[in-house]
Amino acid sequence: MSGRSSGNPNAERFDAPDEVQAEALRAIRSLRIGSVGTTIHDAGVVQMERKEKKPAPIASQQSLVALQAILSERRDEDRC
Repeated sequence: MSGRSSGNPNAERFDAPDEVQAEALRAIRSLRIGSVGTTIHDAGVVQMERKEKKPAPIASQQSLVALQAILSERRDEDRC
């Protein structure tokens, strides 16, 4: 995985070892929603982080009405 210049013509080119490239590709390909980040120190990868986001299930209208009723009751109890 070759680093891309940030627009700085003096920036060093960064080349990651094959195993780091392979791990990064595995992390990216295994995600549906999320991000993969790397931490670089002295031109070497020292940490890779994979964050996955999972969408919340869509609640039914009945569930939403029930939740609103519970929250309303709790607000009423807090006022007492």
